[in-house]
Amino acid sequence: MKPYIFAHRGASGYEIENTIPSFKKAISMGAGIETDIRATKDKKLICFHDRYFKIGEKYSSISKLTFEEIEKIKSKDGRKIPLVDEVFQAFRNKNLKKED
Repeated sequence: MKPYIFAHRGASGYEIENTIPSFKKAISMGAGIETDIRATKDKKLICFHDRYFKIGEKYSSISKLTFEEIEKIKSKDGRKIPLVDEVFQAFRNKNLKKED
């Protein structure tokens, strides 16, 4: 049996981690994807590694921010933080598991 390769946070060496483009790049390279999931204040599940955002000099907990507030945060790398549902939709009806 061959090992199954997972791309942690997508193909983060090629695209911004934990984004749909990063996940798509990983799949195109033959890897599976693994992501970090956090719950927002309004109970939305997002793909993001850290528990906090740094806004200016202040750290804000994801669990204390709504998804709408998170979407308004401008990051240096211009990332769009996806909802878990958006990731599922992006790969709906695709066979992601390679057969041996």
